[in-house]
Amino acid sequence: MASEQPPAPLPSGAAASSGSSGGSSSKIPSKAGTMLARTPPALDAFIAHLHRCMQTPAGIDTVLLFVAYASRLTASALDAATRTALRGRLAALLLAIPARGGSTTVVVKTPAAAVKVLATSARLRALAALLSEARMVMRLWGLLGLYLSLRKLVAHTWAGKGKENDPEKARQQRLDGLMAWARLTLGIAFQVLENAGLLAHKGVLNLRPATAGWCMRWATRAWSAGTFVEIMRLLVEHSRKQAGDVSSAEYRKWKEGWTGDFVRNAAWAPITVHLSVDKGFVSEPVIGGLATLAGWIQMSRLWRETA
Repeated sequence: MASEQPPAPLPSGAAASSGSSGGSSSKIPSKAGTMLARTPPALDAFIAHLHRCMQTPAGIDTVLLFVAYASRLTASALDAATRTALRGRLAALLLAIPARGGSTTVVVKTPAAAVKVLATSARLRALAALLSEARMVMRLWGLLGLYLSLRKLVAHTWAGKGKENDPEKARQQRLDGLMAWARLTLGIAFQVLENAGLLAHKGVLNLRPATAGWCMRWATRAWSAGTFVEIMRLLVEHSRKQAGDVSSAEYRKWKEGWTGDFVRNAAWAPITVHLSVDKGFVSEPVIGGLATLAGWIQMSRLWRETA
């Protein structure tokens, strides 16, 4: 697991005092100093903020998720635009052919600009695939956190069992407990199956390819079920909040966070179902758009929290 301890500070550019008796100091060469001085402050602030975002494993995963799916969406847009342009070019050439008997051979050469765009699209897809695999490798250690969550949930369930006298609150408590157990069980199933599938794919576990594929497919199905349980939990929470003071500042703050969570899970829901079935039903541009929306919501929250 990546360390949450901040790395050693980078050189600040100030002269560092020497330990020698001569009192000499090392200075940045004038040319390098001039380049650093010309660096836009906004760029320095952006990089420093991004660095703060990536101080935890969760922060790293959020950044990688957003970049991966934004790259995938951009690649889909470039592919679609290029295909449309090439179809238009081909149609224009066909219309320009004089109508006469006999066969006619048409040679269409792909424009250099289109070749470059398609190459850029392929590189973006390669980047998205690399970042997705990196996220899977980082999730290998997710069972450690799930184990701690399991211990906490067991303790919480045992501590509150049979201690609520109000029938309505007891019913709500049972429903909350059921959803919490469902989410955690599905999370553990997802992590175990994905780990097995990934390790088998990399040759660490001795599983047949069919078995490894089965693990990945059912990992996705566990993720999908967990997403819908979370959506149900959010809807239950929303219905309960409507009974309180909806005009308070506390409610408005809660509603903002709730809306982000609901939209993010609603965006993931069709993707998880698409990946869970043998023949998907969601197109590549739609996958890129929905996942980028979910990643943007998550990234925006992380950006605010690390401001």
